[in-house]
Amino acid sequence: MLGATSHVMAFDDRTDGKVLRMRTIYHRPDDLPTVEFVVRGLSVCGGVITHDADFRTADTIEGARRLLPGHGLVPIPREAGDLPSVVETWL
Repeated sequence: MLGATSHVMAFDDRTDGKVLRMRTIYHRPDDLPTVEFVVRGLSVCGGVITHDADFRTADTIEGARRLLPGHGLVPIPREAGDLPSVVETWL
């Protein structure tokens, strides 16, 4: 499932090979409509977006946030072009 790609379109790091890791929290995404919150990761490298195959689930937004790595992440609110199920993305 794609989502929150609008947050990474300006990121272009083709020269130094760094990877930008992001995690997006969804509320009842289309592919899992009976699950309250889903956390999915993605990587951006050289302008290429790669979505993780795995995901984690939670019953509350607080529970979903606790699934995120706890070191220095910053939340990015959803944008108008995001999927309706996107709650927030963390960098």
